[in-house]
Amino acid sequence: MYTLRFSPALRLAAVIGALAIGMLLGRSPARSEPGFYLVDTTSDALLMNCLNAMPGDCSLRGAITKANIQPGPIQFINFATPVITLGSPLPTLVAPMSINPSAPPDGQIEIKPAAVTTATNALTIQGPAVQVRHLVIHSFAGSGIVVSGAAVATVIADNYIGVGADLETDKGNGGYGIAIGNTATTQFNTVANNVIAGNTLGGVLITGSGHGLGR
Repeated sequence: MYTLRFSPALRLAAVIGALAIGMLLGRSPARSEPGFYLVDTTSDALLMNCLNAMPGDCSLRGAITKANIQPGPIQFINFATPVITLGSPLPTLVAPMSINPSAPPDGQIEIKPAAVTTATNALTIQGPAVQVRHLVIHSFAGSGIVVSGAAVATVIADNYIGVGADLETDKGNGGYGIAIGNTATTQFNTVANNVIAGNTLGGVLITGSGHGLGR
């Protein structure tokens, strides 16, 4: 387990800390609750009708886009499909959200590219209180998960990064498994209980000044 601690930002940490407690518990609300988006299609189109109970109305791209613009502390993204194939980079995660499948097939959701394209990362996090759990991320030209910008209280846990859906086959990303750096006003980020293997440049990269690392 890696826990990153940074220079104090006490007022921001007081707000974010309350959000992070709920995220660390891995709670996903029922669909009827506000701020809950169920990815119910393998389509990579921008399908954002995520609050309706119609099948095929909410893609991962649409759910992230909607979560980025909705008011409220945390938006929850869950899945009714085991595989997401991306044709282009997903939106950067800039608002509090939890991508945390509650009961996916075999315990994980697979995210992979339709084709390897130059410098494409699977997920880029630049906002506060983002949680990413129970994903299988592989075969991207860039890194699996990149954390930068205004990211604070990020939780990356229980993922498989650089291996296939069988959780064994080497399908590394072209960059790092997880790359954390150039974060501003960051109090802490947590990387825990991930399997990271086979990525071309390495497992976890931490760059920038003012960072401390606890294990």
